[in-house]
Amino acid sequence: MNFVHPNLKWLQCDLNIHGDKLSGIKADILIHTAAIWLLPSVIDAIIKTGVERIIAFGSTSVFGKTNSKNMYEQQVVKKLENAEHSILSKSDLLNITIFRPTMIYGMGMDANITRMTNTIRKFGFVAIYPPAKGLRHPVWAKDLADAAISIIDNPKTYGKAYNLGGKTPITYHEMVKKIFIYLGKKPCIIGVPFLPFLLNIMGKLFPFIHINGEVATRMNQDLVFDMSSAKEDFDYHPHNFLEGDIIL
Repeated sequence: MNFVHPNLKWLQCDLNIHGDKLSGIKADILIHTAAIWLLPSVIDAIIKTGVERIIAFGSTSVFGKTNSKNMYEQQVVKKLENAEHSILSKSDLLNITIFRPTMIYGMGMDANITRMTNTIRKFGFVAIYPPAKGLRHPVWAKDLADAAISIIDNPKTYGKAYNLGGKTPITYHEMVKKIFIYLGKKPCIIGVPFLPFLLNIMGKLFPFIHINGEVATRMNQDLVFDMSSAKEDFDYHPHNFLEGDIIL
């Protein structure tokens, strides 16, 4: 059931097909949380609604998967790059900011932490590619929402893109261990030296799940990104991993 408010109007449509439905809407601000590559095709229609401020969510995958040999991931990186370029090119018409969050968690709907949480609950263990010491910067969804609201009227952020992660980097192994503990379970983390090979096989057998061996090899790569500009421009101070009233 949708949340009801006298000043709220719900509009459900596929932006790939029905972007023209936006023409009947009047709005001042757009916070775009759908896939960022859906935005360029409807941005002109959005301008006609009266929107003057856009905050769009992309992904640090635009950097983290740049060297991926997987075709699907290469396509994702290209779509992210093209979308950012296209959106920022409209900065002369709109006050635009792009957020690039890293691994999001905290609403039970993400594809990384939630998937891992479900695996722990169902099977009681997680397989890693040892030693899984690559650094991660998982970010709480609430910190992203607070950041978006805080910059609505901040001209320092116009025409810029920001990397957003959690407060303190942790290793992939430590991240998995913390999830077990948060769920009240004894950590059971199994190192599988052939995990990349296994995931490549799974990806070929079930291509619709978009999984591949690079998912495993990245467990030993540092995927942390510079957030200094976010701290300088709008005092971004996120929580540590699983610090707060989290939904997992």
